[in-house]
Amino acid sequence: MVASPKGCGIREHDETCLCDVVVKTPTPIRCRIPDDLEHGKYIAELINWDYKDLSVFFEAYTKGMDAIRKAYERGMTPDEAAGKIRGRRKRKSNYSHFVPKFLTWDVYNYIRERVVAGCGPSALVREVQEQFNVTIHKSYVTKTKNRMIERGEMERPA
Repeated sequence: MVASPKGCGIREHDETCLCDVVVKTPTPIRCRIPDDLEHGKYIAELINWDYKDLSVFFEAYTKGMDAIRKAYERGMTPDEAAGKIRGRRKRKSNYSHFVPKFLTWDVYNYIRERVVAGCGPSALVREVQEQFNVTIHKSYVTKTKNRMIERGEMERPA
């Protein structure tokens, strides 16, 4: 038998064993995600979280909190660390795609729309520079097009 009077009564079990505990009523969960987490609401808004897939939120939350802590150490604000949080977004077809830290969703969606419309890499690089004042490389356009073809978002050109 266990040396502690609080033990379960089985000799082989540790005195901290909980096998004799009976849960009569479950304890309600009182954490509202993302509102009750430090910077949770900010990170959820930043990644446009749809409140459906928790893994998407917690992936961004982990990266976001690391970035925010590092920003605080350097004397910056969470907004200045936001670029590192934007990195991933879950899609409806259950895959993640990467968006570079320096692109906003508006720019990324514009690139995708123009790729589907058949715009070439050189022309698209110029358009993005003129309209958004963002510099991208032609290879990024090509890689985006190839990823979209692989995912079935557009057909392979003839």
